[in-house]
Amino acid sequence: MAEASTSQDLIRSGQNSTWRLTSSESLTRPPYTSQEHDTEAEPLFSPINQLPNEVLSRVFEYCCPVDIGRQNPSFMRVCSHWRSVAVSAPHVWTHVKLNLVPTRRYPFLGRVPSYRIDENLPKPRLLSLHLGYSKALPLVMVHISLADDRRQQVINCLQMIIQHASRWTSLQLSFHGRWSGDESLDFETVEYLNTIQTLPLLQSFICLTRENPPHQRFSFSRIFEKVARGKLQKLVLAHFNSSGVARGFSLPSVTQLVLHFDMQSNDIFNIVRYCPGLIHLKYIINELGNRSGLGMTVNSVEGASC
Repeated sequence: MAEASTSQDLIRSGQNSTWRLTSSESLTRPPYTSQEHDTEAEPLFSPINQLPNEVLSRVFEYCCPVDIGRQNPSFMRVCSHWRSVAVSAPHVWTHVKLNLVPTRRYPFLGRVPSYRIDENLPKPRLLSLHLGYSKALPLVMVHISLADDRRQQVINCLQMIIQHASRWTSLQLSFHGRWSGDESLDFETVEYLNTIQTLPLLQSFICLTRENPPHQRFSFSRIFEKVARGKLQKLVLAHFNSSGVARGFSLPSVTQLVLHFDMQSNDIFNIVRYCPGLIHLKYIINELGNRSGLGMTVNSVEGASC
């Protein structure tokens, strides 16, 4: 009886010690859900927030959308720390794309096809903030798409970006419309480009349009004169009319030239002649209505560029 009583006491004492151990652990170690909740409540322990501000701002630079839309970039709306880092880094805001052309969509649901125009115009306030955040740094890419839209919002954005033309290093123009003989039918927003005063930092100029605007709307020769006084190195033209260019005009710093071959052969020859320092010449052939004399034109252009 004594041995049985002793063994039972040992078992009970072992159970009690085990119970006391598990009870103490449950008090000192909080449940998993509590740990997870505490971690979410302290975002400063996130690995990305341990990055130096300089590295974090470089990440924002690659994530910042160039198309100025209707709201701030997403990283500006995460927390006050990210916002302050982005605002204090001017290089994050050196790319600007102004899409002033309404987006047309053509949904078809088995009924009569219809279209709607989506409103994608940028808010002038956001554009002003974007340009202000970039301080006085050069704007590496400025892309302006224009259409026949005379709304005040479009004009305000266009005037605002033109005020910073002296900071542009790369400019791309796209005209979405057809030019008619009647001046009253041509869209007027392109005229604001004539107010550009100087382009001292411009290194790349791309103009994508099937035909030049009339001289009373937008003067290419005037733009070329301002570009010639800068540092232009790359020139891309889909159409060009050399009739308004002064005799003796030159683009001495241009080394890369891209032309669409549906231009007039005389205009192609002239634009090549304007570039005495040309190194790389590229043609883009869309469609050739008249193939006669093509070889002669190519040979004469190559001879002039050598």
